[in-house]
Amino acid sequence: MQICEKYKNDYKKAMDKFKYVRKNYIVSLSNIENLRVISSQANYIMCELKNGFKARDLTKKLLCEKNIFIKDLSNKKGIEGEYIRIAVKDINENNKLTEALNELLK
Repeated sequence: MQICEKYKNDYKKAMDKFKYVRKNYIVSLSNIENLRVISSQANYIMCELKNGFKARDLTKKLLCEKNIFIKDLSNKKGIEGEYIRIAVKDINENNKLTEALNELLK
């Protein structure tokens, strides 16, 4: 507990930066065709695939063709429909996924 105060400002700065990156990521993802973004306060974002796109197929294509891993939620108990979960990462990695989703979800 003695060092908590010492790192309080560093923690706040890191959280502020994360919130900024997440907010911009959500905005970018929201502009992708056939993707419905579910707002989040976590370090990941849940999205629904629309117009017949399958989470399993998208997950496989992203991994095999783009070397990007996302989580397929379509088989999760209590979730009906085609959903994926994506992590909030650094700006470059977020942009890489956004570009790939724009390409694959047309």
